[in-house]
Amino acid sequence: MRRLRTRCEACGEVPLRADDILVSDTVEPDQASWSFRCPGCGNVVEQRCDAETRRLLLMSGARPKPITSPMGFGELASLRALLDRPDFVDLMRNH
Repeated sequence: MRRLRTRCEACGEVPLRADDILVSDTVEPDQASWSFRCPGCGNVVEQRCDAETRRLLLMSGARPKPITSPMGFGELASLRALLDRPDFVDLMRNH
């Protein structure tokens, strides 16, 4: 596994395995962020980067941060309808 050197505010320069780094997209298409948990102090360090650095981190073995999507209007409407049912507790008990 490729090893990278990065910087923690508390510990200074720290070595990491590439797969210790999580890369995530931002709302700007040409920007990203990456983060890691410092092996020295345990703090989570997050930094912003450009799209090219994002690509290089991923090619080196960094992991993409899992995408979590918020509920859409349709899902909220379905949940609301389910919660309004008089047999809601019985339905949940059977699952």
